Amino acid sequence: MIAKFRMTLLAVLLIAMASAAFTSCDGCKSKTEPVAPDTLVTEPHAEPAPAPLNELRGTVGENTTMHVLELIQEDGTAVELELVNAPAMGGMEVGDEMSVICNEIDGEMTAALAVNITALQHLWSMRADDGRLQSLEIDPKGRAITYNMSPANYDAWELRDGMLLLHDSQNATKENVALTDTFEILMLSDDSLVLGQHDRSLPFRRDN
Repeated sequence: MIAKFRMTLLAVLLIAMASAAFTSCDGCKSKTEPVAPDTLVTEPHAEPAPAPLNELRGTVGENTTMHVLELIQEDGTAVELELVNAPAMGGMEVGDEMSVICNEIDGEMTAALAVNITALQHLWSMRADDGRLQSLEIDPKGRAITYNMSPANYDAWELRDGMLLLHDSQNATKENVALTDTFEILMLSDDSLVLGQHDRSLPFRRDN
């Protein structure tokens, strides 16, 4: 009987010791800082810088096709420019003066926009909201003349980065700097010129 009691007591002690050891082990685990798994740090992928835009001036060469413009520059150098994704505003008649905004991709010159300067140099007119006939004349010497377009009184023009800049020196600032309006050429054809500025468009018809 006594031996059986001793064995029972010994079993209880062993169970109590095992339970204490397990609890102590759990406490150790809770105090141990978790070790973060190794992670692979990757640098963000850098996008290639866009090709810089350049403006070229010249005349349309005889080897011009529907998708390739041969531009004869002032020094006689001929440059071939692809026009696959670029509009040729005003067409490409041989001998016409062109302004081409282009970039170089993989060693090849590609046009982003082409404007026929010769086609732009005419007298253009449109009807105002009140029915008045308003006209804008763009001449080959860089002069601009306006008719019934008050308060605008443009007297000079230029193409820059494919945009039409109209200068008004009579309404200059205090620093004697001419006021300038910048227009996007939305359309240019033999008989139509549409200029855009902010949320408005100016549809002109050719008069000469």
